[in-house]
Amino acid sequence: MNATDANASFVLEQDYDLTAVVPTTDKMTSALPDWSGRIWFVTLGGIVGTLDPATATVRSLATGEEIENSFAVDKTGGVFIVSDVAMYRFDADPTGAPTMTWREVYPNSGIHKPGQVNAGSGTTPTIMGKEWVSITDNADPMDVVVYRRAKRVSGSRVVCTVPVFGAGAGSTDNSLIGTGRSIVVENNYGYSGPTATEGGASTAPGIERIDISGDGKGCKPVWRSDERAPSAVPKLSLGNGLVYAYTKSPRTDGVDAWYLSALSFATGRTAFAKLVGTGLGYNSNYAPISIGPDRSIYVGVLGGLTLLRDG
Repeated sequence: MNATDANASFVLEQDYDLTAVVPTTDKMTSALPDWSGRIWFVTLGGIVGTLDPATATVRSLATGEEIENSFAVDKTGGVFIVSDVAMYRFDADPTGAPTMTWREVYPNSGIHKPGQVNAGSGTTPTIMGKEWVSITDNADPMDVVVYRRAKRVSGSRVVCTVPVFGAGAGSTDNSLIGTGRSIVVENNYGYSGPTATEGGASTAPGIERIDISGDGKGCKPVWRSDERAPSAVPKLSLGNGLVYAYTKSPRTDGVDAWYLSALSFATGRTAFAKLVGTGLGYNSNYAPISIGPDRSIYVGVLGGLTLLRDG
């Protein structure tokens, strides 16, 4: 498809049948290729599977745990999946079948917090550098948890467990921002759906940065912002050192004003906030912020797609 062609359209290249391993009572959560071209998939009911595109061979295993997040893959063949119980690394065996390499149960309060789809981690695992993978757990207060992702490690696999946002006021259902050693986490506590931010209402405040220590044996909080970002997936620009969030402050006049806010990655201070629009149509409802190669910023909203760029 030529993106500049006014008559461009999508064409179905291949259709693979998974009904032999995915029952009609289940549904797909996510599918991604690994670095060898093998396609991995997970289902809400806890199935982890692989598909060989060349032969259409499907292999799978059942974890027996709900998987409501997407997953991440690295160059070593690791596939990192979080269920509502545990964090996993899977690898493909010589036949291409998924095999569990390690499993770590994370702290879980058992509470289905407002702002999360289920009573478990709300984050897709985030790969960091060559050593780590991070998630949030479902403790109360919620923690950022960093793991060493190698197949085998000496000592503890858990690098750190750092509480964020305070008890009874913290949850997230978006992937973390991860750099080589830094993590930025957004608070979605209170976002139970589009109506939760109607009539001037908003969600609990909080965006925090956590850094892994230089020796890789712990983590420390760096800053906290009280910006309120109900549900959009935030992004970091390494080029200008700004964290972009889609924010909404509570208002007593009932106006629902949505902003693109830029925070300093170094300090957490809000550098600027630009009004995107007002009303339900500007609610991002879990859509990500995307930064284009021409420095334009895109945010999908209930009313369509918004574009922001420097004037």
